Amino acid sequence: MDQMNLKEKLLKDFAQYEAGLNSAAQTDLHQIRKTAINAFSEMGFPTVKQEDWKYTNLANISKKTFNQQFESNLSSSEINLSQLLTPNLEANLLIFENGIYRADLSKIKEEATGLIINNLQTAFKTSPELIVQHYTKYADHKAEAMVALNTGLAQDGLFVSVPESYVMQHPIYVLHIANAIDNAVLSSPRNLIIGGANSQVKVIQHYASLNENGESFTNTVTEIVANQKAIIENYIIQDENANSTNITETQTHLSKESFIYCHNYSLEGGLIRNKTNMVVADEHSEAHMYGVYVLSENQHADNRSLVDHDTANAFSQELYKGVLGGKAKGVFNGRIMVRRDAQKTNAYQTNRNILVGNEAQVFTKPQLEIFADDVRCSHGCTIGQLDEEAIFYLRSRGLTLQKAKTYLLKAFVGEVLLKATIDPLKNFLIEKIDRKIKGMMV
Repeated sequence: MDQMNLKEKLLKDFAQYEAGLNSAAQTDLHQIRKTAINAFSEMGFPTVKQEDWKYTNLANISKKTFNQQFESNLSSSEINLSQLLTPNLEANLLIFENGIYRADLSKIKEEATGLIINNLQTAFKTSPELIVQHYTKYADHKAEAMVALNTGLAQDGLFVSVPESYVMQHPIYVLHIANAIDNAVLSSPRNLIIGGANSQVKVIQHYASLNENGESFTNTVTEIVANQKAIIENYIIQDENANSTNITETQTHLSKESFIYCHNYSLEGGLIRNKTNMVVADEHSEAHMYGVYVLSENQHADNRSLVDHDTANAFSQELYKGVLGGKAKGVFNGRIMVRRDAQKTNAYQTNRNILVGNEAQVFTKPQLEIFADDVRCSHGCTIGQLDEEAIFYLRSRGLTLQKAKTYLLKAFVGEVLLKATIDPLKNFLIEKIDRKIKGMMV
């Protein structure tokens, strides 16, 4: 099946879905979906001819037949959550299987006046005014094909609204399970996170596969709104099988004196692409982005970011590190834009990579676009191998070559992992990365 046929299949799926809506086809939500799917119809899937997709080729994906599911085909007893969830983590738990909310497996621990933690489909019914105020107002489905596809096909996802001055006692943990036992599946999770003034919330988005060989295509869009003095942390952990494709776009909006921290951890999966856009819209706000990608065999991870400084007296910091072995390919493109009125901006960006395989590749492109004259901005990238002197020093202390390299690589990514503020999650990531690095050294 070629790209056009897959596109036609998705458009046909949408038309069939629309035909069964009856009066619901006239709702504002469906009109948004229809506008988005029409935009996707015009744009089609991105190709390598587009600069933003130069190193990430979706041609193989477009040749496959992916199916959407609208109901679960597994009972709760058939899903072993203990093998998927982060151990020892006390959290508000929401579970989605192929984009379908599993209320029977989910558990919300925390309740407070004005606090909403729910699946998006339910929230559309219970909090429509709040949804309409923010939904699709930040991620541009008229200009980006994968955002348009998500907006057109999305049926459910996470909705969080934290009331003013409320500090969440537990993180919100969203487990996205790809269940592709019967056929290749496409899911389109859509998330909306709103932090009220002076509120604090931490959200974990964890992607995992239920089986080793199933083919899955997950295309997620997350919109995050931080009101004045809100502090929001968003974690994305990609831990799927080798036949998975995982594309995420995170679009954030920072108000005055707000803080947003976005963490991306790309550990397992076939093709991974993360795009994080931060709009620093008011003074004394801070945008922080951290990423780790540890890739082996034929894995591919593409991390892209944009920090748009639209106002004066703000700060941004970005640190991404990659370890690549086998025939893995890593891509990093970080763009900082400082607009004319964004005086006294401080913006820093760093991307560092270590190649542990002769056939591994990294393509990195840091960008600064500065239109103000009273700023402090820097960017830099490195690609290299482990320091031979450091290896010699550790071996002279009795370590084997494998252990010396493993310790150095763990220390290399450890700088980023230490930015995580949820200890059980941090320990989980350290353990998984430790095992993967050891496997790469064999």
